[in-house]
Amino acid sequence: MKKREAVRLSEIIPDVIGTVYGNECHQRILESRIIEQWDEVLGNTAAQYTSDLKLSNGTLFVKVSSSILRQELFMQRSRLVEQLNQKVGAKIVLKIMFR
Repeated sequence: MKKREAVRLSEIIPDVIGTVYGNECHQRILESRIIEQWDEVLGNTAAQYTSDLKLSNGTLFVKVSSSILRQELFMQRSRLVEQLNQKVGAKIVLKIMFR
């Protein structure tokens, strides 16, 4: 019997749940992982000025308390979308709207 490479349980649970409960449940898990990864992708300092993250129909809505940071994030939104999707291994976020 061949040995297999170890895989983290957190990486396979979404696939197992998706298989058992369907794609909608799997999609919800990935969406929650996107929100969990926000601070890491953005950085803790900038993340302090963001709140009320909501993901709906591929659009991530983020409330930003600093207008200067909002403008900076607006210019970096395509990079942020790419990094967030890369973190979860699926194309979940299509665009980001800053309020």
